[in-house]
Amino acid sequence: MLSKRGLERLGIRYKGYVINSLSGAILRYEDEEVRIKSDEIKAYVLDRKGMAKSLYDEAKAAGAEISLGRRLSVKEILQLEREHEIIVGADGAVSNVSRVFGFKQINEYVYTYKAEYGNAHVDDKHTVELFFSNRISHRFFGWMAPYSGTEVEV
Repeated sequence: MLSKRGLERLGIRYKGYVINSLSGAILRYEDEEVRIKSDEIKAYVLDRKGMAKSLYDEAKAAGAEISLGRRLSVKEILQLEREHEIIVGADGAVSNVSRVFGFKQINEYVYTYKAEYGNAHVDDKHTVELFFSNRISHRFFGWMAPYSGTEVEV
């Protein structure tokens, strides 16, 4: 789920990966709720796997060197720095890339889980529900983003 405005400002080609469009939200905390509705699309639920594959293919075609499925050593990262103008570190919360370049260490992070369910009852397929409750998601939030009238991501 990404905002329409953010996608457009970044210039990301996303239209072929839209699963659903969102124009409303229900914010839930314990037994309270706030409903927000717009006449315009505000966000999209995207096929992130398909979009990531497309971006990967695009980057490879443009000459990017991509290393998947392994952690680079400090020595390898320093060698890459000498050879390349841009390095993207997508190596997770305990990142060698960020450490080599002096970024502040992340000392606290949140484990997340995503699942997709069919045969769900969705009142409004264009409304995402966000849950702010320690009972549901301790010190973070949960969501239910509809893919359709019967499929959701939580």
